[in-house]
Amino acid sequence: MPTVLASGFGPFPPYADNPSWDALALAEPVLPKGWRIARVRLDVAWQRAPMRLLEALDADVRIVVAFGQADDPMFRVERFALNACDRALADIDGVRFAADRIAADGPPAYETALPRERLIGALRAQSIAAVESHFAGGYLCNCLFYQLMHATRAAPIVAGFVHVPPTQRAALAITARAMSIAIEESVSYSESSSWR
Repeated sequence: MPTVLASGFGPFPPYADNPSWDALALAEPVLPKGWRIARVRLDVAWQRAPMRLLEALDADVRIVVAFGQADDPMFRVERFALNACDRALADIDGVRFAADRIAADGPPAYETALPRERLIGALRAQSIAAVESHFAGGYLCNCLFYQLMHATRAAPIVAGFVHVPPTQRAALAITARAMSIAIEESVSYSESSSWR
């Protein structure tokens, strides 16, 4: 059965919650007949987060939409994942990223496979503020995004990353609706195009 794999993160200091998971748990995307959605909650931890997401990839996964939180009032469809992290930033275990690159054998960057302009247009059509972003930051979001794209680079999988606002900037119901739209548009794109 074709599957959409959607991920969100748990909380990290100084936030007590994380809408990238809390809203994902509430999201109800309308999928074509025969499709299903699988959701995975990730810890904000350098090693555990990408490992958990990549373990969830199986032969049925056709689309991966990873979500994370950014302190921005806009929904940000990320375009590029960079092969580097900010090594000054500690995760929830107090661990810092030690390597010079995320993937020693990887290119400097990967471009999203999500239909970014389509997603942004669909969100704006529902009066949800959305923009394209060229940089997912130096923390876990970019790290996860890069490892996801590296792992799926030769696979027939539409994958990418979307940042959502914190709950202080957008209600969970709005974020859940935005997530549903992003997932629905990604499925529609996958079904209707020969993107790869």
